[in-house]
Amino acid sequence: MNRFLLISYIILLSWCIGAFGWIGKEMVEQHKLFDGVKTLRQMSSEEAEKAILSVPADSPLYIVQELQQETHRDVKMRVANALEKAIGKNPKELDLGNVFTYFTNEKKTLRAMLDGQVDVEMDWLNANLKERLLKFLETSQPVMTTDQQNEILKSVDAAVAEVFADSPARERAEIQGHVANFVKTRWADLSKERENRIVEFVSSFIHLSFGRASREDKDRLVQLLDRHIRSVGADLTKNEREWLAENLSLFLKRQVEKPEWRKSVDNVARAYALDGWVPLVDEEKRILKQVKKLRSAYSDQRVRFARLLLSSIEQVIGQGQSIDRVLLKELVSILNDPNDQVTNYVSDSLQIIAESRMKKLALEASFFITEIDEIQARGGPNSQELIAAAKEQLNFIYNPIKDEILLLHKTLYREGIPGVMAVPTRQKTKSERKEELERMLRSSRVKCANSIGRIGLASIKIANTISDSKARKRYRELVVDYCRRSLTGILGSPNAAVVDAAQLAVKKMDQADKRGKSPS
Repeated sequence: MNRFLLISYIILLSWCIGAFGWIGKEMVEQHKLFDGVKTLRQMSSEEAEKAILSVPADSPLYIVQELQQETHRDVKMRVANALEKAIGKNPKELDLGNVFTYFTNEKKTLRAMLDGQVDVEMDWLNANLKERLLKFLETSQPVMTTDQQNEILKSVDAAVAEVFADSPARERAEIQGHVANFVKTRWADLSKERENRIVEFVSSFIHLSFGRASREDKDRLVQLLDRHIRSVGADLTKNEREWLAENLSLFLKRQVEKPEWRKSVDNVARAYALDGWVPLVDEEKRILKQVKKLRSAYSDQRVRFARLLLSSIEQVIGQGQSIDRVLLKELVSILNDPNDQVTNYVSDSLQIIAESRMKKLALEASFFITEIDEIQARGGPNSQELIAAAKEQLNFIYNPIKDEILLLHKTLYREGIPGVMAVPTRQKTKSERKEELERMLRSSRVKCANSIGRIGLASIKIANTISDSKARKRYRELVVDYCRRSLTGILGSPNAAVVDAAQLAVKKMDQADKRGKSPS
């Protein structure tokens, strides 16, 4: 055989062995990651966490992708949404999905659950509930028997007669009429007409019975109730829901004389305001209990991944590796998550990245400032070029921390969502989608202000460790002052929550400066 040909074969064979070996290694690592992610979705598992963290270079990206998944792609949330619709808590039809039907079709998911093909708890599903849900699948209409309707109507009549005993008969009859219409037509359709009926009932109820309330409180109550009903509470902040619960309870109890009725009224008012309450029969209450368990399990699942994200970032930074800008941008985007536990872990991750970059800058600042001083003292024909090169190197080291603050800064300064970004979905109109995006933006901006404030506090602490006064001054100009400018520049925003967060962050930085160290 030709000697050259033999060598070529050997080289080709060696390359093939190496290539297939590398592919095999990547496949093993990906399977470990996928298995770990799948297990962690279901339960807390140290083995699953170790499997994900065993690939340090890829683990943060996989975790971030998991946190960015749309809720309807999780089987627990699809089941929860379908069950809510089955009892009429969410006045919309089952979502048939998009091109990714397997991942989003609520109807197929509910059918699979009833057939025992979905990995969720099924102990609660008795024969009556199964029959009820099967009928819902066939008709797309929640089912309430005539006896159940009459039971609710009877209790409503008794309650109205008791609570409004001193009111004119005309008012009592009007309230009873609204309630009766609501109960009887509750399952008649799933359109905006149903929502409007409920709004009409609540508005009439408020205006008839809350005569002693201030005009401002009454108007706000009606406004929040309207938003709450139309979106099942999705458009209300936590503080607004709590305000609604407290004041609805307070207003109702003003009309109730007997203590035994006060407790009942209080429970109903708080349940409605906090959970999106509608009148439920016992079977529906069992379904709603399961819905809450599924949503709680999904929330716990996301917190597990957020906690693991922090561990993966700590691991990457501890190994001296850098964080890609694309990943950093995705981390900032997760700050709009409604789960505070999730965003706290993400904020901690951003803080670890920022501190590692600031410490590197602090170490190098002294070196380059000293180098610049030496060049200036030495002089020479090319001294200006050398000084410019040293400053350029210092800026190069500064850019990573500047970039992180800038990403937070950009979100902090976004005042609204352009109309073109509010694309209608199968479940939400263009205006509803725009309101949702703006709500997420408001939350994200507050958290960005908090994150910049935390970076500012850490930068002050690091600045105080720099012994060289020139280097310390330059470091403060680059990082500390940059953080402070980002925060003070937003104080004119019309969003009160954002301004409050920025003001608090600046105040903490000022206090840290006065003490010469970061507060504990």
